[in-house]
Amino acid sequence: MWALVGLSGLMALSVPMALRALMAPMVALLALGLWIYLTNSRHIRHAALAKERLRSRVRATSALLRPQSTFQDVDRLTPSAHPALFAALQDIENMPAENDEYFFVLDREGRIWANGGQPARAISEKGIRPGPSMLRLEQPDAKDAKPVESIIQAAQQGGGFVVYDWNHPTTGEIKPKLSYVQEVAGTPLILGCGHYL
Repeated sequence: MWALVGLSGLMALSVPMALRALMAPMVALLALGLWIYLTNSRHIRHAALAKERLRSRVRATSALLRPQSTFQDVDRLTPSAHPALFAALQDIENMPAENDEYFFVLDREGRIWANGGQPARAISEKGIRPGPSMLRLEQPDAKDAKPVESIIQAAQQGGGFVVYDWNHPTTGEIKPKLSYVQEVAGTPLILGCGHYL
């Protein structure tokens, strides 16, 4: 007999009216909680994949910048003395931006040697690399008032992720950016790849 009654009939027979009135909102809350969980899981998974992509791109690309011999004095870097390095900087700068992700190279003094999103920042007033130091760049309204210091610090600590506000190359707006940065072995250079959030 119970099989013929069905679920709604069983509820009507076994659940008091007051409890049935509470079940509809509870089911709605459960559905909402499940939706929030799935949405957050999707965002967390997307963020984890973006981080892994940035890290992998930097690690793979850093091999382009490794010189034949080590050097620590960036002031002695010239196109005639290190033609392969300068060609690699140009190649990195010319790599197409994917998903608003582009590479940048700077030194420990904050001078930009290559910038795939804003190539003009890598050129000095004399028309040569590197561009002027960005170390003193201050953005008082930003989350990180001194983003270049944070980038250098993360790279010197073995590499890692940095979140900071930066000028978006297409829109010109200051937007939050996530970058993975690391030092290039045998050089005073730092390679990074960033993604606007």
